[in-house]
Amino acid sequence: MSEATDAAVIAVSEESGRLSLALNGELFTNLSQTELESRLENYLREPG
Repeated sequence: MSEATDAAVIAVSEESGRLSLALNGELFTNLSQTELESRLENYLREPG
C-alpha cells in the first residue's frame, strides 16, 4: 500500500506486539514506540 500511495502503514504483530512502519515502499520493522513516533512525525512534516 505504501508503494502505490503516499500512505503511512503501521502494523502491530498480534503475537509479539512488534511495531512496523511502511513509508514510500520501505519497511521499518521491530521499532520501539519512540522510533515509530519519530519516523511518523518526520514523515508527516515532509513537504508534499
